[in-house]
Amino acid sequence: MSMYALVSSGGAAGVTTTALALALTWPQPVIVAECDPAGGAILAGLFAGHLPAPRGLLGVASAIARVLASQPCDVIADCGRLDAGDGQPASVLAGAALVAMVIRPTLRYISAARPRIEMLLELRGGPERLGLLLVGERGHSPAEIARTLGIPVLASLPFDARTASVLSDGVGRRASLADRPLMRAARSAGPAVARAGAGSGQPGLAAAATGGSA
Repeated sequence: MSMYALVSSGGAAGVTTTALALALTWPQPVIVAECDPAGGAILAGLFAGHLPAPRGLLGVASAIARVLASQPCDVIADCGRLDAGDGQPASVLAGAALVAMVIRPTLRYISAARPRIEMLLELRGGPERLGLLLVGERGHSPAEIARTLGIPVLASLPFDARTASVLSDGVGRRASLADRPLMRAARSAGPAVARAGAGSGQPGLAAAATGGSA
């Protein structure tokens, strides 16, 4: 099976929320791996230390990237903010079938993404199987962002504050979670991520679900 690593360029782009939304809508069994070197929020957020089968949750260090990659199901690794220096989950990022950077489509996030994409290019030896996941509808277009950063946009997800609060902080009602805009968009984004990780053709953009934040 395959491992997909999600990273952030910083500034609360929504990498943990995106990882959880993808995992909850993934078309087959999946493990969510907490690989954020700063200490992630998954255990303290939605699941409070428990995630029922067939989905799992692991607190991991980068040293066990090979173990993650050998799991009998897909793995979504929340690697948090990508920064220079020691302590980054480099082996997870190097070994993933795909690394997706989660950013918002604004100039501040695009500028912050530039040096971090350079880090990923050096770590992985080129742009193959790198992609972007956009969070939010206001800002630059996916085509502009892909052209500027030199890697494809895999999917665009809506900014859905109410659902993000449930996923990242465990706050709010969970009723009808699957019908909310973020989760509807994640159901399309997941297959786009998987296709890009498999190298099957030119990655296409999975559009955000309409309906706005609920």
